[in-house]
Amino acid sequence: MHVSREHLESVVSKWFDGSISDYKCEALASTYLERQDFRLYKYQNPFVSSDSIARFFSQVESNTMSLCAPTMFNDPFDGQFTVPDWVDPQALYWMRSATDEIWRIGCLTERNNSLLMWAHYGASYRGVCIEYDFSKFSAIESHCMFAPVMYRDSRPEIPESVITKSYKGHAIPTEDQNQLSKGLFTKSPAWKYECEWRIVRGCPKENRNSKYLSFKMPPIRKIYLGAEWRTPCIDSDWIYHALCEICEPRGIDIIETHLNAKSYTVDIS
Repeated sequence: MHVSREHLESVVSKWFDGSISDYKCEALASTYLERQDFRLYKYQNPFVSSDSIARFFSQVESNTMSLCAPTMFNDPFDGQFTVPDWVDPQALYWMRSATDEIWRIGCLTERNNSLLMWAHYGASYRGVCIEYDFSKFSAIESHCMFAPVMYRDSRPEIPESVITKSYKGHAIPTEDQNQLSKGLFTKSPAWKYECEWRIVRGCPKENRNSKYLSFKMPPIRKIYLGAEWRTPCIDSDWIYHALCEICEPRGIDIIETHLNAKSYTVDIS
């Protein structure tokens, strides 16, 4: 069964509206990912300081990812809704604060050879790209939401009930939280090149003072090093050998990428 990205996004929209079950949406997402061997990727820039290198090594060792609050993203439209004109600006602030308090988010992509992703999120090819194996991952068992981002020209509409309740200071019930979370999976078509997937997890009350939440990820299969990662600013030999000591016992391949000498492509050995 062939499932296109566009069809999957339409199914995810129905999932948020409640017309498709969690199990059916997860099954279709799995069918879609099967065509690329269930691989998804995370670009990041760990080589900027000794602290960031230590965090990167720790996350590889523990097989975790730091999910972050929505306001930590670089796009101010992220998580925003189409809101009626009559809504008080204070309510808008409340909704954004509520979203920031409730969820933590992790971002992934379908491609490990995207020039734009290497440039924007891989620190101009000086960072890394981590490959995860989602073949046995279950969002239901992991108590999270997991789906592709929907690229739409319009923001999702916010339920009027959520706006009304915000004035009364009520806790947000589960059904309204589901409606609010749709904004976390909807972005402008300007970001379509990212082919993004998201993991969204509710933030426990005891963690809400932190913008980050550690999340257990599926197995890491490969770590791709950016084509420009070896710079005079870092001890690349030490980093490489230290990373090997972590990855080899875990069966993780380390791959150095290169800029193709003739075309605008990244060579992955």
